[in-house]
Amino acid sequence: MSTIARASKVLDALAATGRPCRFAELGRATALPSATLHRLLVALVRTGLVEQEQHTGLYRLGVRLAELSHAALKSLSLGDLALPTMQRLVSETGESCYLARLARDPRMVTYIEAVYSEQLLSVTSYTGRMSPAHCTATGKVLLAYAPEAVRRRVLSSRLEVRTARTIADAVALARELDRVRERGYAITQREYSDEITSVAAPVANRFGVVDTTVAVCGPSSRLRDGTLARAIRAVVRGADEISVQLKTGTHLIPDASASPA
Repeated sequence: MSTIARASKVLDALAATGRPCRFAELGRATALPSATLHRLLVALVRTGLVEQEQHTGLYRLGVRLAELSHAALKSLSLGDLALPTMQRLVSETGESCYLARLARDPRMVTYIEAVYSEQLLSVTSYTGRMSPAHCTATGKVLLAYAPEAVRRRVLSSRLEVRTARTIADAVALARELDRVRERGYAITQREYSDEITSVAAPVANRFGVVDTTVAVCGPSSRLRDGTLARAIRAVVRGADEISVQLKTGTHLIPDASASPA
């Protein structure tokens, strides 16, 4: 049995009792050798996953577990809540749909959820992949709503020129980000790639802070004129739906038959 599996047995035993436990109780519940159990408890206490009461010596689950659980549920609920809307966006637009957030390095965005188009010619970007923020619709939305310090950091950095249409001038990009915030969505047409057009809109969390964006992305040959206009309306509505779900905690099931407003 691996160390992680043994540690999991200890945590499971503490969770099952629902109260602080003595060392001997944990030994009986886990059937682990005393020396092994002691080493595991020392490590778990050190990491905050388990706490030991000073006055009694009893062991209980640590606050760190609650923090990790909250983070896991928050991450899971975003994907769960957004998925029906993302699936509808793919159905309406015929293009792939993504959720994205700024990476630790705000010059990049990370794709955290994806629903892919079934069309033979489509844009596919796997979950976890990062792309430059300044030349993607997802990145422009996130930078437009980011704190001023984050914007300044990105605007003061070297902006990579990906195509002839990439906005690599800091002043021009700052104006573009202001326009994105004013209209409530971003478009990139052949800025990241000569063949790709994307549309993104802001998603606000339950505190009203924009930290996520939803986007559709497809070949520029298809996302143009009336098709692009319909995609913009669909994405903006989809972003609003997800924001409402995150704020209220409800799981909306979008009407797949609805046409873009």
